[in-house]
Amino acid sequence: MRKPKLQIREPEKCWVNDTQKVCYGSEEEARGVARLVEQQHDLPPNSLAVYKCEHGEHWHLARQ
Repeated sequence: MRKPKLQIREPEKCWVNDTQKVCYGSEEEARGVARLVEQQHDLPPNSLAVYKCEHGEHWHLARQ
């Protein structure tokens, strides 16, 4: 029996200034990802902030 192939999907991104940033569909999703990234990279708690994009209906992460 063959295993199904993994489909890797690129996250949606938008341009913020001169950088492409990953888009998150809600503030809650962005906060969850921020906390996970902090743990994965041994960053201090709450060192990443979330903000609503001025170019669309989505959220981004930023360093505080």
